[in-house]
Amino acid sequence: MNQSSSYIRWYDRQPKLSEACKLLFGFPDEIKSLISEAVLIIADREIKQKEQREQMRSLGSEKILGLYKSKNRRREYDINPYLHQAMNYLYLLSEKNRDFMAEHILKMVHYIQHYLQTCHITETPPSMEDVATITNLYIHSGDPEVKSFLKQLHFEFCLKLQDGKSPTLPNPLLDIIENVTQINGSGMKISHRDLPL
Repeated sequence: MNQSSSYIRWYDRQPKLSEACKLLFGFPDEIKSLISEAVLIIADREIKQKEQREQMRSLGSEKILGLYKSKNRRREYDINPYLHQAMNYLYLLSEKNRDFMAEHILKMVHYIQHYLQTCHITETPPSMEDVATITNLYIHSGDPEVKSFLKQLHFEFCLKLQDGKSPTLPNPLLDIIENVTQINGSGMKISHRDLPL
């Protein structure tokens, strides 16, 4: 077995973080950036500065080499500057804190998926302003406010559909839903394969 086939990425060593990253990587750059900015804000707020300083002192040669190599921009997430920064931040965290952040990423991805599915069902083009609102509400107000916002949008979109108003011009984000949406037992998931970037 050669080295490249046995290589496991650092984030794939934790199942929850691996799932979160794969879903995150599947989004277009604009959404990756919004979620990555939210990750950085949540991590700064929730993870104590003291722990970060202690980790910086005891990173070890593997992590230092990984950070140095990240400057080469060869990894799939290095192209987007916000995602690059968020992934490097996650890399420095303890496993416990990575799982904690993975839960937040998964929640934001779920809410955005829900929004995109609602747009698809109601034939309403998605907007980046709505996606930004979802991530901002999640950061500053938490789950109840995001759920309330999504419920209100769903209601408004359904009213628009009932009134016979035609949807506005198509949006490339709709292609995500039309091409790669799959429903499974745990709810809606967007596959990360073949997504437009």
